[in-house]
Amino acid sequence: MHKLRAAWDFYHKSFFDNEQAVIDGFNGAILEGLHHFTLSELDSITGLYYELNRADEINPIIDQYMSTIIQKFNFEDKEDVFHWPASSYLDEKLNEYFLAKCSVRNRNLQELISSAMESKSGMQVHGAIEELSLVDEKEHLNYLATLENSELTNIVRMLLKCGNVVTHDTDAQKAYKLTFLKTYRSLLELASRSQLNKTRMVKFLSYEKLYQRLELEIKQQESEKLSSSDSISED
Repeated sequence: MHKLRAAWDFYHKSFFDNEQAVIDGFNGAILEGLHHFTLSELDSITGLYYELNRADEINPIIDQYMSTIIQKFNFEDKEDVFHWPASSYLDEKLNEYFLAKCSVRNRNLQELISSAMESKSGMQVHGAIEELSLVDEKEHLNYLATLENSELTNIVRMLLKCGNVVTHDTDAQKAYKLTFLKTYRSLLELASRSQLNKTRMVKFLSYEKLYQRLELEIKQQESEKLSSSDSISED
């Protein structure tokens, strides 16, 4: 970020006709620290490049930023962006980014799992866990029952590991638990269908205690809700 400050200082310090030197300063800052730039910082630089008719130089940088860096800010929707960019190309690409996030939320179970398997972020990719938790148990069962894939064990373990995730986000925590429970219930159903499937289930039995604990938690929560409802009715 030191180079970015230095580039702006150099730009502001004179009225010299030194456009290339100014651009060289910003190019150096981009090369060294693009991954640290905020949207506002990139927007400011973009505005200058456009004023200097250098859109063809900064647009590829914006493309790189939107494809590899923007994800780290964990923007869920447009309201999360404090200062929306004024630059037309950055505005366009940011809108495309949020449209893509919406399309992720509309994908089916197979597409969501494939996306998670391909991403370094796993189940945290673009809020996939929240969408995954909305998939009903029947679809979970059907997905696993019809899956024929050399990655099946890794896929199941990825889903089961959701039960061990701890987060301060209440909604996300609930989504992880629901995903785990639907997965394990589906495995139990599949194991009950044949002796062969029972043997296949053995490698996942280490999650049995966690499954029983979370099922008990849900039953207790439902019981508490029922008791609370009865109390209100009596009043």
